[in-house]
Amino acid sequence: KLKVHPRSAGQQSQKILHKPVIYTRRRKKHDIMLLKLRRPVTDVQPAQLADCSYHLRIGDVVQLAGEGGTTIGPNYQRITKTPLPPHLQCVDMNVDAVSHFMPTRGHIFRAAAPDKDVCHGDSGGAAVYSGMIYGVISLTGKVPCQKSAVIMDVCKYMSWIKRTTGLK
Repeated sequence: KLKVHPRSAGQQSQKILHKPVIYTRRRKKHDIMLLKLRRPVTDVQPAQLADCSYHLRIGDVVQLAGEGGTTIGPNYQRITKTPLPPHLQCVDMNVDAVSHFMPTRGHIFRAAAPDKDVCHGDSGGAAVYSGMIYGVISLTGKVPCQKSAVIMDVCKYMSWIKRTTGLK
């Protein structure tokens, strides 16, 4: 969906024309892909990719955005059968582990904040620092607020992104 931020009321949908391009190395897929829309979008300002000359540091604050559920039950259990929130949810989190390799995911960093978390449905949402996308939400824990959010490190994939899309 495009234009789902609460500040812009309208919504539009696009269908994916081509199969997604998934990053693969040594026959293992990483948890990052590129999608090509059927037609260009002209009324939405594209997000800026990270300036990878700056590397995120522990303590940097990233803003995460997603559409996952926001309800938890007793003993911090996720309630998955609740309706999605009516608009995009945003949260500021502190980077608490910088880029490292996770065999089942790829190159990641982690972020956390007291009593804040990401949830199912947030995957694929952006992690923004200084107005640029430095990461993509990848993994949520089974118990909310107990572990840091796992975020794909866009800078580790920037040469692949540029080569695949033709960006300079």
